[in-house]
Amino acid sequence: MEILNPKRMLELTAIDISRDHYEVGLPYIKDAGLAHKINFIESPATPALNQLLSNQDEKLFDFAFVDANKTSYNNTTSC
Repeated sequence: MEILNPKRMLELTAIDISRDHYEVGLPYIKDAGLAHKINFIESPATPALNQLLSNQDEKLFDFAFVDANKTSYNNTTSC
């Protein structure tokens, strides 16, 4: 079963506290031809999610996978 077809994906927003983590996977993302579909935000998850959700002009999200600081999951999921 294929859940996500990256060739048909419209856009992906990735949030991480360190750009270094994103840079590790960037060569693979580029090799797959998907770099233009990824919006990277360097920030802790909760403030970035709050900012995204407070901007009414931004697009809605169909799916969110949060793998952030486990101790702040309650704050993140209330977004």
